[in-house]
Amino acid sequence: MNDWHQYLTEGKQYLSAATGKGDRPPKLTASIRYNLFALALEKAAMALVDMHGDMPDNHTFTDLLEAIGRHVEIPSELRQEILDLEQVQTICSVYDGYHREEPTEEIVGRLADATRQCIGMAETKAAQNIG
Repeated sequence: MNDWHQYLTEGKQYLSAATGKGDRPPKLTASIRYNLFALALEKAAMALVDMHGDMPDNHTFTDLLEAIGRHVEIPSELRQEILDLEQVQTICSVYDGYHREEPTEEIVGRLADATRQCIGMAETKAAQNIG
């Protein structure tokens, strides 16, 4: 394993793609931005987990949070926010049926904030591991 550097780099790239450049908003639909933020969050989670030589059981937000929680304390508000946002699209679960709805701009903004927090957690943990 130990691909956490690559996971973190890719997470930042997805975050950047979803956010847009400078003062210009991205010319992407809310659904595409939601999925880019979700990919960025997934990559941040994978970086955090891989730093510890671990892997999640699956790639749902629930599974990613469970894997992160084995190694890093996740603020309860952030955990709940991510679990709430997972309900917009449950497409990776092997237990639940496929569910997808169009995210609103408000939902996309909430996921963007949660993703930035996860990227920040991964960057902080990386700095602790390196320093």
